[in-house]
Amino acid sequence: MNQQGRITKILLTGAHGKMGQTVVQAASLDPEVKIVGLIDKEDRLEEALKTAADCIIDFSVHHFSRELVEAALSHSLPLVIGTTGHTPEELEKIKEAAQKIPIVMSPNFSLGVNLLELMVHTATVVLGKSYDKAIIDIHHNTKLDAPSGTAKRLFEVLMAAEKIIEEASKNFASEQKVAPKLPQIHSIRAGTVVGVHTVLYCGPGEVVELTHRAENRFPFAHGSLKAAKWIVGKPPAIYSMRDVLGLGQLQ
Repeated sequence: MNQQGRITKILLTGAHGKMGQTVVQAASLDPEVKIVGLIDKEDRLEEALKTAADCIIDFSVHHFSRELVEAALSHSLPLVIGTTGHTPEELEKIKEAAQKIPIVMSPNFSLGVNLLELMVHTATVVLGKSYDKAIIDIHHNTKLDAPSGTAKRLFEVLMAAEKIIEEASKNFASEQKVAPKLPQIHSIRAGTVVGVHTVLYCGPGEVVELTHRAENRFPFAHGSLKAAKWIVGKPPAIYSMRDVLGLGQLQ
């Protein structure tokens, strides 16, 4: 239920896609939410918005974002965006909208991937710049974007942790300088793989491997429903799944 103790009514966009169908299944098992509208490419969003909803969950396609954001703004509805692959212009529109409505935006809603971010941050700080790093992202052969949004997020976590290492090294004038090595990202699109993300740390005589393997889409669906329940009543801003889970920011 949302913060007012009511069942959270959800309008779902991208309803006929793999994630959309999984959200519908997950919602049917959650007594705290109700799907009140299903939207896909053949449907009219404005028509669906005539049904009272507390929040929109979006698992459509990135180029639908402009229409989606405008509709959410016109009805003052919070947004939960799980779609990835947005252009810089589309991201800017979402950021502008977040000045007026609350938006949860995450490339991955699973608890496991958010834990992986924490582990990647820690491993990067501990192992330092002398280890070569690589991100491997494997998904089904119909996934539209590469690298995945999660792979891009893991790259951001890596780079943020490397900045911490740089700041720490400034305190040691005699420390040997290590040439920067940008993490490599390798994307594989094959078969029906739901999603596998691996971060590799290859150092002198050893390899450290951190992997998250999604066996089905329910962790993402449950996470998006949790975000929908959480976002109702929040002030305008862009929030991450870390905010929803109460994990705070990576330090």
